[in-house]
Amino acid sequence: MQKAHGFFAEIGEDKPQAELLQLATSLIEQKSGSFEPGKFHDRYEDALKRLIEKKTKAKGKLVLEDVQAPAPRGGNVIDLMAALKNSLGGGGAPPEPAEAKPARKRPAASAMKPAAKTPAKRKRA
Repeated sequence: MQKAHGFFAEIGEDKPQAELLQLATSLIEQKSGSFEPGKFHDRYEDALKRLIEKKTKAKGKLVLEDVQAPAPRGGNVIDLMAALKNSLGGGGAPPEPAEAKPARKRPAASAMKPAAKTPAKRKRA
């Protein structure tokens, strides 16, 4: 186990900006509360139960898992500082998301196969 000193060695002695410290304190106070596990939904547990049900029904046959496509990247970029100030009632215009790029389509599996190699013809002397 490493000592904590190594992790904090690069932190300088500078004091944080008063505005940022006040913002962080306000956010922590505003969002603090008691933990209520009933408010949260465990998607992993649901997916695991569905997989177990499929395997039970398959009775030893091969079962393929459902694969979901990952969420597109970079579709909702906002100004974090403006969003934090807005969440504290600091006013200002709400941040506008960046323009979303259309998703690229993947080529069909047949297009991804390498071309078949044909043997070179020999020349006669």
